[in-house]
Amino acid sequence: MGVGHAQRGAHAHDNTVNWVLGGFGPDQRKQLPEFLADGADAAETIIFNGLAKAQEQFNAAEPVQLPTSGSLAGILDVLETDEDFRALISDEIEVPESDIDPSITVGVPEGLRPALAAGAAGTRPVVLVVASGREAEEMVEAIRSWYSGDPNDVAQLEAWETLPHERLSPRADTVASRMAVFRRLMHPQEGSKLFGPIRILVMPVRSLIQPVVAGLGDVEPLVFSQGEELALDEASHRLVENAYTRVDLVMDRGEFAVRGGIIDVFPPTLPHPVRIEFFGDEIDTIKEFHASDQRTYGSDIPMVWATPCRELQLTEKVRVRAKSLIAPFQTPKTCLNPLPTPFLSKAWNRCFPHWSMIWNRCRACFPSVRW
Repeated sequence: MGVGHAQRGAHAHDNTVNWVLGGFGPDQRKQLPEFLADGADAAETIIFNGLAKAQEQFNAAEPVQLPTSGSLAGILDVLETDEDFRALISDEIEVPESDIDPSITVGVPEGLRPALAAGAAGTRPVVLVVASGREAEEMVEAIRSWYSGDPNDVAQLEAWETLPHERLSPRADTVASRMAVFRRLMHPQEGSKLFGPIRILVMPVRSLIQPVVAGLGDVEPLVFSQGEELALDEASHRLVENAYTRVDLVMDRGEFAVRGGIIDVFPPTLPHPVRIEFFGDEIDTIKEFHASDQRTYGSDIPMVWATPCRELQLTEKVRVRAKSLIAPFQTPKTCLNPLPTPFLSKAWNRCFPHWSMIWNRCRACFPSVRW
């Protein structure tokens, strides 16, 4: 907006300068709020998804279409003409009869590994372990280009970006993504876009060796669907149980706000927050909105899954267990009691001779200094 060149002529340069540095016209002023909202969304996309994704999304005249899923499926049919490749994906290779290591070691070029995973997924679920999280993301996109089925059948189990000894919590979007994968693994639903079965699971090594709390896949999902009945108070209570933070204005992932019969919530797995309008206890509409200006846009969304933001659910059983663990430890009142006088006396008697010797040496070395 406000950038361009004037037509060629005697005063083309001056006209261009005036056009670029001048004020906005009436038509541009009408577009300015939406323009600024798109700019804020572009900045957010750069922060969370990188500059390249933001350029692809906002610089193109039309939404950029990612490489079509299954675009290489035809080449996979040609690869299956190879006997060894066909034997691998159809599980026709004899497994070594060994109690120590019954695994099969296969030397496959790196470019064919996604094809091997996509082909094997036709007969059985596949778990693919890679070295790092970045490699896992690239592998998911590569497998989807070879896989002829639903792209949602290929999922990634992300690893916490925090180390075990750090007193930090993983990001809300990382936890939400993991919880979604656990739910789909434990309770798959054929034909569901949200809870469909996973045919190929890609994970970095850290995800494989990281301990997982029992029962994460059994956490009841909180789904908002148009036309279904759900009490507003119950929805707010369940959002709090799923570690969402109640605020006055939703700006970040993992936050929600309640205003009258409206709930604004920002599920960590979605690119934008959603506004859920209730008509009594019935969900009337669900729409996305810009966090920058809080205005809705686009068409209605039929269904939204508010994935949990914490892996450890603070249920009543967990609260009782935590309360029982507090008893063996000292209370803050006990910890703040002053030290007994005999202890202080002994400490002073032991330390004073050493401090006295250091003090005298300092005075001897620096006689001109006023102490």
